Amino acid sequence: MVAGIARSEAPDPTTLVVTLKEPNNAFLHYAACPWQMFAVSPTAVETNAVGGDLAQEWLKTHDAGTGPYAMKEFVPGSHYTLERFDGYWGEEPYFQSVRIEIVPEIATQKLQLDQGAFDLVAKGFAIPDVLNYKQNAKFNTITAAGSTVIVLWMNFNAGVFADKSLRQAMMTALDRSAIVEAAFQGLTPMQSNFWPENMFPEGLVPFDPPVDIGPLEAIVPTLPSKKIDLAWVTSYGAPGQQIAELIQTQLAPTGLEITVRAMPSAESFDLANQPAERRPDLMVAGIGGDALHLDTAMRIFLRTGAKPLNFFQYGNPEVDRLMDEAITKPTDDETNEVYLQITATIEDEALWVPLCRRMDTTITQAQIDGFVGNSYLPYIFDTGVIRRA
Repeated sequence: MVAGIARSEAPDPTTLVVTLKEPNNAFLHYAACPWQMFAVSPTAVETNAVGGDLAQEWLKTHDAGTGPYAMKEFVPGSHYTLERFDGYWGEEPYFQSVRIEIVPEIATQKLQLDQGAFDLVAKGFAIPDVLNYKQNAKFNTITAAGSTVIVLWMNFNAGVFADKSLRQAMMTALDRSAIVEAAFQGLTPMQSNFWPENMFPEGLVPFDPPVDIGPLEAIVPTLPSKKIDLAWVTSYGAPGQQIAELIQTQLAPTGLEITVRAMPSAESFDLANQPAERRPDLMVAGIGGDALHLDTAMRIFLRTGAKPLNFFQYGNPEVDRLMDEAITKPTDDETNEVYLQITATIEDEALWVPLCRRMDTTITQAQIDGFVGNSYLPYIFDTGVIRRA
């Protein structure tokens, strides 16, 4: 995000002037993403820096920003406690404190919510539970689609899926519509575009191949091993697990012996650091940008050497060059022409199978009001405006 900045200055307390080294039509999107260039106190950084680390170690358990809450306590693996910041520049938040519990198991989260111990659970519920909550007046149910597309990644650097012809056969082997309908029960449609619709013009890169399992069935008998490791990333909640299991069921008749396992998010973020052969053969996860501009997806998922979201470490110098060219274009049409060139390469490589837009549901107690989700990831919400009705 900051690599292209030549300089910045604040001529007055409410103005920030940023000068770029060259044109970048994605820069304002960088600034608007959920993980934007937050203002951090330079005094706090200087005071708490150790060995030139820019206070990174200190900032793991502290904050030095300008928001409505300050971090009072952080116990790794347990919880965060936020306290209202009396010097906040905006409207005073309703709650004096907010406690964020770290509870990996969605079943435990549901139990705590149902018993009133939790006021809000941001994501992860199984779709049947979501539909039940929608009928329960004791709860608010907020369902929204962000920008992430759930996909089936293939390990193109090791194992049987290093064979491009096998990956290409996978692009048509799945009945994607049946998988999405069973997993989401009508809450989100099958993905009909290669990129998320709100990041790239709808219909410009359609993805709707006819279902044909024949090419995959023809290849499987020739494989050196039919044992397949399929991981689903736990941040995608119960629907992610169901998608993985539906893929396992659909592909079983081909002779592939697929084992499904859960992969904690932290483990998926470390895949880029692992040898290719230690990564799963298949993985249910997502692809999407840090904001509503395609550069913010390509640059973190596809750029040579990018970590941690370039899970399987794809690298192509020509794709890198085109990424850099696209953001210098003065019009959307010229930018999209470059992205179409990149898309042709990526589709041919068959790195992933698009499945559907990620649909997230937040459940709150009925008396919780003012929930405002982020347009990119709906479960990222503004703690400063929630209140008890």
